[in-house]
Amino acid sequence: MIWLPEMLKNEAADRISSSNIVERLKSEKDKLSEKEKELFELCKIRYPATSTIFPPVNQNEKLKTLIQHGVDVNKKDNYGTNALHYLCCNNSSERLIDTMKLLIQLGIDVNEKNNYGYNALHLVCQFNSSEGLIDAINLLIQLGINVNEKNNQGNNALHLLCRYNSGERLIDAINLLIQIGINVNEKSNYGNNALNLLCRYNSCEELIDAIKLLIQLGSDVNGIDVRSLLRENETRNFYEIIKLFDEASLT
Repeated sequence: MIWLPEMLKNEAADRISSSNIVERLKSEKDKLSEKEKELFELCKIRYPATSTIFPPVNQNEKLKTLIQHGVDVNKKDNYGTNALHYLCCNNSSERLIDTMKLLIQLGIDVNEKNNYGYNALHLVCQFNSSEGLIDAINLLIQLGINVNEKNNQGNNALHLLCRYNSGERLIDAINLLIQIGINVNEKSNYGNNALNLLCRYNSCEELIDAIKLLIQLGSDVNGIDVRSLLRENETRNFYEIIKLFDEASLT
């Protein structure tokens, strides 16, 4: 114990009491808690290059310093979210890959999931619409992330990508996820496959090409009531999409 010499001092007035130790332990715990919050805040920054809190030149250095001072890199908040999760949710800057690599070097578990069953791949596919999306996916694959993992609703990375991501790299990301082994016809707990979710929720500019790609890659159009799905979609390509499904159902 680091305070043992102070407890054993000859003069009673110089010794620390058990209550003093309790106070010191609480103080140390509070300091560590603040550092853990700082770790999460660092990884929550959406665009580190424009941050006035943590300039880009020292963001990663600050992360290393926090870990060196006792912060557990695998620490989670009340939602089960760790630093890598926050990073993949929020950071779309050119520094994302370097920071991801740093967290892995510092010992973070790439396959860890939050309380809702999301891993880092789920989060980057849902939230990252930047040019760096493909690099981020490739890095997570290289690091051994479970690409077929599902969240608590039965959604895999392809489901989340097709439902939420309207970025310019959507087509490339769909191709990549299927190449690495995600089943294009896998269904969520609610019976939705990627094509179903894409048609219902995604109105991006690449929608037609994305639908064509999923069909080419073997997505089953049978049993999908595309007319009902498109009622919830803001796309203006209604009739072109109907035609695609009609043609696919005849082949």
